[in-house]
Amino acid sequence: MQDLTPSVADAVVFPGGFGAAKNLSNFAVSSAPEADPEVARVLREFHAAGRPVGMCCIAPVLAAIVLAKEDGVRVKITLGKKGSRGGGSERGRQLAAVAVAAAVAAAAVAAVAVALAVSLAVSLAVALAVAVAVAVAVSLAVALAVAPAVALAVALAVALAVALAVAAVALAVALEIMKFWLDNNKKLLSDDSSPPPPLPPGEGWPYGGAVDKASEMGAEVEELSVDEVCVDADNRLVTTPAFMYDGEFHQVQDGVGKMVGELVRMI
Repeated sequence: MQDLTPSVADAVVFPGGFGAAKNLSNFAVSSAPEADPEVARVLREFHAAGRPVGMCCIAPVLAAIVLAKEDGVRVKITLGKKGSRGGGSERGRQLAAVAVAAAVAAAAVAAVAVALAVSLAVSLAVALAVAVAVAVAVSLAVALAVAPAVALAVALAVALAVALAVAAVALAVALEIMKFWLDNNKKLLSDDSSPPPPLPPGEGWPYGGAVDKASEMGAEVEELSVDEVCVDADNRLVTTPAFMYDGEFHQVQDGVGKMVGELVRMI
């Protein structure tokens, strides 16, 4: 880094990451953070020469420490948004876990439904067999007491009544099982593949406390989304939140790509 000067480079980019808060500065471990002397030199020299500086993730705190706190320059940066809860990829993992659990539960319910249906079918057959046996017994008894024609009519009536009663009970139970399964698996049966709704403001920003810290050091901090960039035209400074947001790689890439594009336009 000692060879990095405005005479050998048109711009400089600090990519961030934990190293920017622990090695390039002591922001992560000190209540009164300072930047590495060489980092401070590079920032001051590029700022004085009007050369653009790009910073992403936690790296913008370097500008807050050196230019805002120590030099009194009113720099404008972004560190994302305030918040304390994780979202984005973590939320995706939670949704995936819920989906797996729902699928397992649905399979279990389906297995129970099939077992009950088979049981009902067997029970129905047994009930019909009993009904026929009862009908035969009644018909024989009546035949002995009255006449064959009357016995046949009575037997058929009894068998039909028993069969209809058993069938009605079986159908009612089967419909209740089907209703229960459908009520508990509407999401799995839906063909709606739309993404989950956006997270409420403040979620997905586990390092949101850095916003307040940078403000305390005198920086003007804009709360922007992961795919947005903050352009401080007066100080030739371009920043983007990157992994200050607990999101997906493509979201971070969108913001970093825009940062680089703005930086190149300033050269």
